[in-house]
Amino acid sequence: MRNRRTRLLVIGLLLGVLIVIVYKTLYPEPRNIAAQSADFILSANELTQEMSQAEMAKKYGDKVIHTYGRISAIDGNIITLEDGVVVNLLDVSDHVLEIGDSIAIKGRCIGYDDLLEEVKLDQASIIQK
Repeated sequence: MRNRRTRLLVIGLLLGVLIVIVYKTLYPEPRNIAAQSADFILSANELTQEMSQAEMAKKYGDKVIHTYGRISAIDGNIITLEDGVVVNLLDVSDHVLEIGDSIAIKGRCIGYDDLLEEVKLDQASIIQK
């Protein structure tokens, strides 16, 4: 009787550990892009030129990019740099942004839009204004 309880307890604990491992594997913690160091540092012009080449686009995909340039458009949390880099900022409430300002940004590169010829960055934060 005691041996059977011990066996059931061990099986239950192992099953619990297995469930936790599967959960952590399927639902990992989200990346904190602001806390990560940049994989690449490029100007907006350099980034656009390199991303327009298909083989180079794979190099930057889902990587943390530090880029800098002048603001050409502002639409809420989305800003566009002069050389075709569209940036989705996490929070702009701490900064007063104006068209023509020079800015340095760090964000995750999500790809290149061939039709609009734009590089897309999301989860971005302002490093320097």
